[in-house]
Amino acid sequence: MLKERVLTAVIGLPLILLLMYFGGIPFAVVIFAASVIGLFEYMRCLGLEKTPLFVICAVMSAAAFLLTELFGKEYLLVCAICCFLLLSAAMVIKFDRIRFEHVTASFLGYVYIPVILALFVLLREKNLYYVIFVLIAAWGSDTCAYFAGRAFGKHRMAPVLSPKKTWEGFAGGILGAVVLAIVFALIFREKLSLLPAPILSVSLVTAVASVAGVAGDLFASAIKRTFGIKDYGKIFPGHGGMMDRIDSMIFCTPVIYFAFEVLEKLH
Repeated sequence: MLKERVLTAVIGLPLILLLMYFGGIPFAVVIFAASVIGLFEYMRCLGLEKTPLFVICAVMSAAAFLLTELFGKEYLLVCAICCFLLLSAAMVIKFDRIRFEHVTASFLGYVYIPVILALFVLLREKNLYYVIFVLIAAWGSDTCAYFAGRAFGKHRMAPVLSPKKTWEGFAGGILGAVVLAIVFALIFREKLSLLPAPILSVSLVTAVASVAGVAGDLFASAIKRTFGIKDYGKIFPGHGGMMDRIDSMIFCTPVIYFAFEVLEKLH
C-alpha cells in the first residue's frame, strides 16, 4: 500500500506542479475534470449519479469554471443560485422520484466540490505561489502527520471516522506543514511581497489551513461511513478515488484564498 501511494505521488505531483506553473486554460480544464469526477463519486455514494440531478450539477460546474475564468469569482454565487433553482425545478417535475433530501444533498455536493475547486483556479490566477500553500497545507500536512503518527501516535483523534488518526500525528502534521511553508516563503519571499510580514503571514495561514484540511478529511470520512463505503473510487492506486485525494485540499482552498485576499488588503 505504501509503495503504491509513493509511486502515485512521484508520478502525479510533478504533473500537477507543471500544470500549475503554466496555469491558464489547461490548468482550469484539469481542475474542472477533477471536480466533475469528484462530484460523480460523491453522487454515486448517494445513488444519484444516474439522475438529472448529477447532470444539472455537472453542467453548472462547467458554467462556474467558465464564467469565473472569464469574469471573476462573483459568478460563483450566480451559478450556485442557478444550480439551486434548477435542482428545485427537477424536484417539482419529478417529485415521484426526486425528493427534498436528494436536492439538498446534491446542492451540498455542488458547493462542496466544483464551487470550491473553482476558487483553486482563481487562486492560481491571483498568484502561482499562493497555490503551493494549498498543497503544503493539504498534502504536506498529511504526509508529515502520517510519519509523525507512525513514530509517536498513541492517542486516537477520531476512532469512529478515522481510526488511524492520532493527536500526535495531527500535531506533527501541522508543525511539519508550517516548517515547509516557512522554507518555501524564505526561498520565494519576493513573490509574496503583497503580504504583510510574509513569513509570519504564511505560517499562520498554513497552520489554520492545515487544521481545515484535517476537518475536510474527516468530513469526507463521515460521508463514506454514512453510506458504508471504504473509498470513493480506485482511480489512484494506493489513494482511492478522486475525493480520497482532494478532500483535505477542498477545505484548505477557501481558507487560503480568502486569508491571502484579506492580508493583501491590509498590507
